[in-house]
Amino acid sequence: MGIASAIGIVFTFLIFGLFLPAAKLVVDRLRERYGVPEFNSAPISSEDSALGKFLTFPAQVSQYAPIAFVVVLLVTGGMAAAYGSGVDTSFETEDFLPPEEQPDYVTGLPEPFAPSEYTVAETLNLLEDRFSTNQDQTVKLYVEGNFEEGHALEALADPNDDPPESLAVGDGGAARPTSIVTVMRSHADENPEFAELIARNDVDGNGIPDRNLDRIYDVLFASASGDRAEQYLTPDRRSAQVDYAIESGASQAEAAADTREFAEQFRYETTATGQVVVFDAVTDIIFDSAIQGLILAMGLTGVFLVIAYAVLEGKPLLGIVNLFPILIAIAFLLGTMRFLGMSLNALTATILSISIGLGIAYSVHATHRFIDEFNAGADAYESMIITLSGTGGALLGSMLTTSLGTGALALAITPVLGDFGLLMALSVVYSFGFTVIALPPAVLLWERYRGAWSGIGTPSPQ
Repeated sequence: MGIASAIGIVFTFLIFGLFLPAAKLVVDRLRERYGVPEFNSAPISSEDSALGKFLTFPAQVSQYAPIAFVVVLLVTGGMAAAYGSGVDTSFETEDFLPPEEQPDYVTGLPEPFAPSEYTVAETLNLLEDRFSTNQDQTVKLYVEGNFEEGHALEALADPNDDPPESLAVGDGGAARPTSIVTVMRSHADENPEFAELIARNDVDGNGIPDRNLDRIYDVLFASASGDRAEQYLTPDRRSAQVDYAIESGASQAEAAADTREFAEQFRYETTATGQVVVFDAVTDIIFDSAIQGLILAMGLTGVFLVIAYAVLEGKPLLGIVNLFPILIAIAFLLGTMRFLGMSLNALTATILSISIGLGIAYSVHATHRFIDEFNAGADAYESMIITLSGTGGALLGSMLTTSLGTGALALAITPVLGDFGLLMALSVVYSFGFTVIALPPAVLLWERYRGAWSGIGTPSPQ
């Protein structure tokens, strides 16, 4: 997704940077040649318009106490980030399924826009209500050891009486395993001779043989149950697999954590695995990768902006100023996710990195226009007023189209896509909003203290 998005952005840049200006010139020449009247080409906002006054209001307020304004933004942003740090990080298979009941705006759509009838969520909920165990998933333990030793099968059964909560689905809170012992008992029920062999070698009378296991395995593997036995015990008798039923209401993360805890209770070396455990581990890895991507994107963006402003304008610290609104936007986005009950999972975590890519554009456009006005002789306040009343209107139009376009995914019947679209739209709105709110005081502070800092890549003060 990252590579595809980057390629799309590059081609969009080429189209808007090369094709669109050329097409505009061609259209203007044709319009002049054939006398076609010109449509309204006035900017969206101006300094005297109501929209311009609205967009410049934060700059007008912050001019009196920019330090206080920045401190307030840092404190509120920190509070939002601290609150958002408690966001749920679970990622369940059900996130990919349509809800049991569709909202009215979906069911009321006419054909051919009306969605199909989905019953999978209703079926899963019914199964969870009626059965104590998950009907389609189990966890597995791979146990390594010498399973011809007399106590080997007892070692498989001992921990089953006191399992963690999500595995306590049997009678009296015991676990419900399926193992080589289960295959033995099943075959003993069908074969009296094998049942007698088990009984002769069962010292404590609990139905689990304690001696001559090699002989019992030979008979079992040679029987009609041999194929099933091979699923739970390797031919060299050095590794065994045990499947455990999961409590129906247990989440993926709970089941995986309990299975890993349960594996430590076995005498032999035991590894927790199975689809639930593996998927939980993969989800954690993807989530960690997304967070690392966020930090990397933030760091590289800051370095690039500092170098770009140093080389092009001789004002490297504007790169840090440029990044300030986006950091505040990300903090508030995290807080909003927790407030709305959204999960920060493997998919939605990518929104944080994407918000940097989308949001920094608003700040860069505003800062670039500010530099033009500032270099022309205006002070920081006047330059920011001109920027927000002029370029701010174009950025507002861009924000509306982008947020509405990406926000349309919020109407998707799949919850994870709905959250993705809504968060994408919120990231764009927050990025634009904090460009208007947070950039002016940061720029005013930059102008106030730039003489105290030495330049980076240029001998002049910043």
